[in-house]
Amino acid sequence: MTAPLWLLHGFLGAPESWERVRGSLRYPGPVRSPPLFGHGLPPREVPPDFWDAVDALAAEILEPAFVVGYSLGGRLALGLACRHPERIRGVIAIGANPGLGTAAERAARLAWEDQLALRLETESLASFVDAWEKLPLFASQALLPAAVREAQRAVRLSHDPRALARALRALGTARMPELALERAEAPILLLTGEHDEKLAAAARARPDVAERRILGAGHNPLLETPSLLARILDRELGAWTVTKTLENHP
Repeated sequence: MTAPLWLLHGFLGAPESWERVRGSLRYPGPVRSPPLFGHGLPPREVPPDFWDAVDALAAEILEPAFVVGYSLGGRLALGLACRHPERIRGVIAIGANPGLGTAAERAARLAWEDQLALRLETESLASFVDAWEKLPLFASQALLPAAVREAQRAVRLSHDPRALARALRALGTARMPELALERAEAPILLLTGEHDEKLAAAARARPDVAERRILGAGHNPLLETPSLLARILDRELGAWTVTKTLENHP
């Protein structure tokens, strides 16, 4: 039986963020996409910290699985590979920062995330999303059809802003501990969009982990190049499945 595949969405996303990818995906096993902590209505409870969130996800993975995560979901997937190797067959992290390099970077990111959390607690969610969509990280999405952008905005507006603030304060990039990816037993692949220079540089800074670029994509390939992303996932997961089969049946 083919291992289950878990798809983890990003911050302000939802399980339906994967719909356009799943429409092209040919993965033969069961596919699951849960709402992440602080997301959905009613919002999923936010654990105290990053490792508690990783443990909570691991408790739901009842048999060894492949995990593909985008952004926040990608960082949680990397945490699963490090902390619960017995439940992970392989991880593909898309547009996910594998770890901040210096204390200065962490301090600056922490201050920024605290500002975002405060805005979520004191402003309307629509106002927050307006500012979020203007971040340079998402500039390439301006070229997408209006219907695609509007569908994403509807997902972003479907949450409780105070729960999102709690998620940022517990699970933001600055709160993620150092991950010893080089010690992970399962294969790991870091995928970044061709135009996502910041996170591509972060991936290249981890020579202990394989990394690849997705042509034509910015920070969010789920939204920008879903069919291409599905083909890449099918290829990589298929190769890992074959390798595992050969290991079990020499």
